[in-house]
Amino acid sequence: MEHKLFHRRKLPHLHPSSGTFFITYRLVNSLPSEIINKLKEEYHNEKDVIIISPGKDSYFVAVDEYLDKCISPKNHLLIPEIAQINKQAIHHFDDKYYQLICYCIMSNHVHLVIKLMEDAPDLSQIMHSIKRFTAKESNIILGKQGRFWTTESYDHLVRNSNELKNIVSYVFNNPVKAGLVNHWQKWSHTFVREDYL
Repeated sequence: MEHKLFHRRKLPHLHPSSGTFFITYRLVNSLPSEIINKLKEEYHNEKDVIIISPGKDSYFVAVDEYLDKCISPKNHLLIPEIAQINKQAIHHFDDKYYQLICYCIMSNHVHLVIKLMEDAPDLSQIMHSIKRFTAKESNIILGKQGRFWTTESYDHLVRNSNELKNIVSYVFNNPVKAGLVNHWQKWSHTFVREDYL
């Protein structure tokens, strides 16, 4: 299996071909700058690497908890038309560049788990396409211009089947954890491939 290691900003990214990835991306300005600065300060001693794993005491969980609490009128992903654009964009590359395992579209961020196909473009190119298309179409609905997503998407290479099982459960239960619904199937912006339930 071919591995590609590269850095964007301060984050290293390991992208083996046909790897399985847990990806999180969020709306621009979805977290207030004081919260971002607080998190950076709290985790400064950890390493300059953001840990993207739904385990305890990780930077990822801290960020995700803040995102779940930051419900505001600017959380555009709850607008049905914008949620639908995001669903269509994610499904567009299913069985073309990746096998779609699951996703959850929250109010201000998206969790996505995919398994890249052997001849797929780099993960960064796929995510750029998804984010560029959804930003353009969402801005049309909102009647605005400018950035829609933060530039950086956080990705974690899933190491084994047990970790994958935990991550999939974390993703589809995110609306329950956030207190938005009492059962994951009641959240209309969640998808899980049947063989991963």
